[in-house]
Amino acid sequence: MPMSNYDIANYVLGLLDKINFYDGKDELDSDLINQFVTKSIGGNPRSIKRLINSLALIKILNDKDLGGESDGVIRDKDEAMVMFAMVCLQIAHPEIYQLFADNPNFREWNEDLAYRETQKKEEADKNWTKNFEQAKNTDNFNEDWEQCLFRVCYTNPRRRAKASAISEFISIFDEQFNQKEIISMIESALGIQMLGRLKALTSHILFRVMRHGNKIELKKITWLKNLLIFHLRSQKKQLMRI
Repeated sequence: MPMSNYDIANYVLGLLDKINFYDGKDELDSDLINQFVTKSIGGNPRSIKRLINSLALIKILNDKDLGGESDGVIRDKDEAMVMFAMVCLQIAHPEIYQLFADNPNFREWNEDLAYRETQKKEEADKNWTKNFEQAKNTDNFNEDWEQCLFRVCYTNPRRRAKASAISEFISIFDEQFNQKEIISMIESALGIQMLGRLKALTSHILFRVMRHGNKIELKKITWLKNLLIFHLRSQKKQLMRI
């Protein structure tokens, strides 16, 4: 059963505390947590637990690599909130999350990017022109990046229904964070999540190699290792601990 906005924030904060997700001097913003949750995964306790489990897994996978140098707990409030937001987005709208993974600077999203994603399939809908013009006259879709988002969402009925909420979700990054730093924080959050997924996949393949001695799996290990090395070289020093 969905919870009230007040209950959502307090419930999430309690769960984040249990996994030791954040330990900074400033408290996490409960209103911001509520906005990110309600505009993405919603207030269903099952969805929230999935979110917390994902954050806990990311922390575990990265804690192993930090070793004795650090406990892996996030101590910067803004970094913690951006990581939280990106995992919310990944769970609720994986296709939009992937759009971020490929193009982290959402302010640069435009019609060319939309075309690469949809090949203008959205324009085949008989109501497209009317709906697009109406959308452009709203606060949620009056900028180029928002119109790109509208096009990407339009091709999928489920995403189309959530397009306004997704736009409002992304707009929080500009409204609530340092505009000069937010893109780099998004890139860092995406990098940490990518490393976690790659390490989990590598461990799974390695187990199969040890169990079956499959040469094809060994080739996959080599490919993943090279991919990890390439990724690490492109990250800031604080992400180069693997």
